[in-house]
Amino acid sequence: MLNRSQSKVAIATFVCSLSVGGWLLAVSDDVTPPQSRSVTSSEMSGSSKIARAGAVLRTLPEKLDEAISVKDFGATGDGHTDDTVAFQAALDCGAQRVLVPEGVYVTTGLEIKDKSVLTTLQGIGKPVIRLTTGRNRVALTCKKSQFVNLVDFTLESSGTKDDGNETVGILAVSKSYYSLSGLRFANFSARGLQVKQCVYCNRSRSLKTISRHLGFSAISV
Repeated sequence: MLNRSQSKVAIATFVCSLSVGGWLLAVSDDVTPPQSRSVTSSEMSGSSKIARAGAVLRTLPEKLDEAISVKDFGATGDGHTDDTVAFQAALDCGAQRVLVPEGVYVTTGLEIKDKSVLTTLQGIGKPVIRLTTGRNRVALTCKKSQFVNLVDFTLESSGTKDDGNETVGILAVSKSYYSLSGLRFANFSARGLQVKQCVYCNRSRSLKTISRHLGFSAISV
């Protein structure tokens, strides 16, 4: 008969065996998983490089700052949740480039503000920014007075009578340089793109409209 000490040894050395392709795999039942720990700030700020010839070491925060996503601020893109606050926080965060992953982002209207440093708002996949029902709303207002590049996403309104007659996709109200490409506009009762004033507007042929009421207008260029 084993004493208590011997029993502990026997239990600790007990193995489960599994035959796979003629090989015997043995795993101890006394394996203790490693303890989890928090990542230190020094590790987070450590250097790394991409696996490409000629790449140089860069800090992790520096690398991550190049790819700010609206989802980093809590936007869901699930087509139901009101993502206005989270999406606007991404636009206001101080990043020059903000990505919009694929999904449907419900909002009550967004704004690129006059003091914003944002230069590019870019969709990844086929994201949709959906303006919720509300009279005469604007999906995206651009007030910035410098370069603005809007790329690869869809702006849409509900298209119902509750929207009124003046819903707009993009309203450009600042004297800025605008570059627009890969954009789609759907169901706006007034205009998909309305430019009140700008220095220059580069409008790609890849802009598409989906609605008999939809179009583009320039008031002061």
